[in-house]
Amino acid sequence: MKPKRLFVLGFIVAGVLGGCGSTKASDHSGEDGVKFRINTEVHKDESKWELATDPYRGYDTWDLYDHAKDLLISHCMHSKGLDYAVRMDLDAPRPEDRPLNNGAHIFNVEIAKKYGYRLAPNPQDKLAAEIKVAGGDQYGNRDQNFQDNWRRCIDKAANQLKDPKSERDAKKSVDEIQTDPNDPSHQLNMLSLNYDQIPALQKSAEKWHTCMEILGIPDLPRYPWKTGQMLPEALLARLPDWTTPSGEASVEEIKIATQDAECRDSSKWTHNLYEAEWDLHKKFVDQHKSELRPLIEQYETDAKKLVVIIRQLEKQ
Repeated sequence: MKPKRLFVLGFIVAGVLGGCGSTKASDHSGEDGVKFRINTEVHKDESKWELATDPYRGYDTWDLYDHAKDLLISHCMHSKGLDYAVRMDLDAPRPEDRPLNNGAHIFNVEIAKKYGYRLAPNPQDKLAAEIKVAGGDQYGNRDQNFQDNWRRCIDKAANQLKDPKSERDAKKSVDEIQTDPNDPSHQLNMLSLNYDQIPALQKSAEKWHTCMEILGIPDLPRYPWKTGQMLPEALLARLPDWTTPSGEASVEEIKIATQDAECRDSSKWTHNLYEAEWDLHKKFVDQHKSELRPLIEQYETDAKKLVVIIRQLEKQ
């Protein structure tokens, strides 16, 4: 889970925020720039793994912040006669296995048959192939002049996207959130299920184990694991070439993952897990709605400013 990150947007780059017009509180979009919407109303949807806490996480706003920063870095580098490509296209569709920007990874039979346990390609990442060819470090082999200017442009962009006068207060807020266990923002990031206390999940796990026996994999964990992450040791023994969730799946991995997805479906593990997570997160929101509301308001305010900045930068 992404750690909570607070930032305060100042009025940066001469003229950028001057053109801010009226915009709906939760809808920041336009024909000439990135489209963005904060879903202040969520709907129970297992196919997307939508949860009641999604609006309070701010992932979309953080993506806008990172995109604006990347654009600023690009302009800075180009002004020095150096090439630097902006990585993300936030208007492109989201990855097939991550339809919502809430940290959830969808794993079903269709996904398993295509990608095994790997992450689906991200259509928003324009440089994924180029970075892969470069061994994961796109600019690692550039000369010292490039590296020095890159660091300066990164620092300059970071400074432009914050109000220095509010930096101390913002830092204090982060510290308080990290140390105060009673803060709803901290509690939100700590939400988790105890499978041992949920009979429906225990029964589903037993059925899943029985269904998985056909694969002949010893020492499977008691419960199905979260996909999109590292595999358990029991599977790594069968898939020695598997190192990270990225990359292409082998025929053996596709076979195992497909059986696993079918077993999670037939045992109702996936369904019961979603129901339990939905109930946990819905209960939390119902108990803390008034305390959590300021988070959405701050994300909306920041997003509105960021979209204006992004539109202006994309025109330049």
